[in-house]
Amino acid sequence: MVEADTDCSKVLMQVVAARSALKSFGDKLIQSHLHDCIEHAETEAESRKNLRAFLTVLERYAA
Repeated sequence: MVEADTDCSKVLMQVVAARSALKSFGDKLIQSHLHDCIEHAETEAESRKNLRAFLTVLERYAA
């Protein structure tokens, strides 16, 4: 779109749509990870390990 010299507002609307889609995907992935990797851990130690890893990723996601 940029190379085709499309109107700036149309390009920005596509950027907004892409950001929204990525955020929605990230939110769903976080929810899935919580259920699959943390709630279903077989041991408490595994649960803690998964939770620490998840918190590290979540801090980067929120930044």
